[in-house]
Formats: sequence, C-alpha cells, structure tokens
Amino acid sequence: MALSTRKFGTTCPICKRFCFLSYIEIEETASVGELRAKLLRQGWLGEQARCDDPKCSGQTFCAWNQAVFPR
Repeated sequence: MALSTRKFGTTCPICKRFCFLSYIEIEETASVGELRAKLLRQGWLGEQARCDDPKCSGQTFCAWNQAVFPR
C-alpha cells in the first residue's frame, strides 16, 4: 500500500468542471468511498468551493460526502 498525495474537490454546479479544494495523503488506488471515509475520520466537515475557470461564477459548499478525485 503506497501512500501518495492526491488532490480532491467537487464538481462545479454550473460548468461541471472539477473544483480543487485540497490535498490528502491516501493510497494511490483509493476509491472515492475511501476518500470520503478518511475525510470523515479526520473531522473534515466541508468548505466552500469556487470554480477555477475564470469564465465561470460557479460555487458550492462541498461536504465530506460530496468530495471526489479529479478524473
């Protein structure tokens, strides 16, 4: 089980692009379910996410159970 630093975030509600939130140290092959379980164990409740695309004004609150890895 090799650990790696992976980024996670959520999907923009307007343009459907990935919105980066933070990095997490987790197994390279971890699933989204494992990501969400680790966030919950660490007490991460969520945070506001804004779309990285300057042409998009999308923003949403990303709770622990909405976090995903980029594709």
